[in-house]
Amino acid sequence: MPLIGTFETMPIPELLQWIGIGRKTGTLQITTDKGLAVLAFQEGELTFSASSDRGQTLSKLLVESGFLTDEMHAQARAVCKETGIGLGKALKDLNVLREDELLALMRRKVENELLSLLQTEEGRFQFMDGDLPDLDLLPMRVDVTRALLRVTQRMDEGAEFDQNDPDA
Repeated sequence: MPLIGTFETMPIPELLQWIGIGRKTGTLQITTDKGLAVLAFQEGELTFSASSDRGQTLSKLLVESGFLTDEMHAQARAVCKETGIGLGKALKDLNVLREDELLALMRRKVENELLSLLQTEEGRFQFMDGDLPDLDLLPMRVDVTRALLRVTQRMDEGAEFDQNDPDA
């Protein structure tokens, strides 16, 4: 049975801590006025994130960071559609970026998404226990408690995220 609620009944930080500390496995869908965010967790660690907010996509981050051209993106998307793998894995397989570079950028993306969620006052969520995306993904594992701490510290400091930080 899914856990369903609003930010009023369980704020995002508490929800993420419940998942992390409880070592939950499943998919969290969060709906806000900005769109839909999907976060997948395995044993409490975040392994996948996606957002319908075009400003929060991995593609946008890679293009803005100068790692990806529109042509490379189109090629990677074609591989994703053909093989059922995630964008990060397609970019790695196409030798656009090394796995460690992709994982660092994906962690940065996750932190940006968490920051956006923490700054949103209203929304609703649904956590489906045991349900995971059916994609072949890169092995991203983000400690949710540590990520929340980093995001709230950055919010307090008003600082930019350091994608090269080994504690990401």
